[in-house]
Amino acid sequence: MRTFTPKVMIISDNESTRFFLDFFLSERGYQVNFNRKLIDHMMNTSWDQPDLFILEHEGGSQCAETCRLLRRNKRSRAKQNDTPILVMATKEFESDTEALIDSGADDVLIRPFRSEQFVVRVNNLLYPSPLAYRSEVPACMQAQQYLH
Repeated sequence: MRTFTPKVMIISDNESTRFFLDFFLSERGYQVNFNRKLIDHMMNTSWDQPDLFILEHEGGSQCAETCRLLRRNKRSRAKQNDTPILVMATKEFESDTEALIDSGADDVLIRPFRSEQFVVRVNNLLYPSPLAYRSEVPACMQAQQYLH
């Protein structure tokens, strides 16, 4: 039986962040690759499109611009890249959350966070519930929401 091994691309300048995420995710069976800049990822043709991007927001507009560029990635098979993007930000940049979401991030995780929170957020992005998408909800489940 073949299993799904998610590929995670970490884009971060911070060496300690890359080291921690590489170790943490690899121990849990994820394939991890990382680059310091988005352009390094775009130029790397040896690695297929990842199943998840993790970006580190360190202030400024660079992370938001990276999200916008990832959404327009021409290497993607679709017109718009729908690979989930998780942004990690420190508490001091919590006010940037809305701008990051508007730029294409799927979720923003504010540090400090517990490792369990991180795993839940990653899994929610990699394995979204079909109930989150109305078109994929079975007809019997859609009808039940109107009964309450």
